[in-house]
Amino acid sequence: MDSIWLPIYLTFFVAAVVQTVVMTLQAYENRRFARSRLRKPAVPSVEFPRVALFVPCKGVDLGLEANLRPLLEQDYADYEVIFIIESADDPACAVIERLIDEYTRSARSVAAKIVIAGLAENCGQKVHNLQVATRGVSEDVDVFAFVDSDARPGRRWLATLVARLDGEVSAATTGYR
Repeated sequence: MDSIWLPIYLTFFVAAVVQTVVMTLQAYENRRFARSRLRKPAVPSVEFPRVALFVPCKGVDLGLEANLRPLLEQDYADYEVIFIIESADDPACAVIERLIDEYTRSARSVAAKIVIAGLAENCGQKVHNLQVATRGVSEDVDVFAFVDSDARPGRRWLATLVARLDGEVSAATTGYR
């Protein structure tokens, strides 16, 4: 009777060892890939396309100003930040106006504006805000980028995001993990 169980135990043992080795190799490859992506951020070798960066805002969340500030400090050549709110009464409006005023007076002047979308009637407010804002974009904009006001991206976020676009193949890219 013991002779039957020994091959079964050995089979499970070998399977467990093989699975452990395969998982270890997969973890190593994943780590190596992630490190290579962080070491060499994607930067387009050609001229940067013009970008309209849409930021829907509502209310004053904790850290709103700290979240919006990096959007006006992107390491990107040609972009405009479009903050979208439902109404001028939104508490976020004062924070946004102060930041726009600060950055338009600084040496690092970036194009930024506020779009007041009005109250939504047939869809969610955020969708309505984005629809209204995208309708008013100038013809020279090549790329639409969207970010929520509760995100705090790094200075190279926009350049890295846009660099992933391939003009012939890609229609969209995301920074979402």
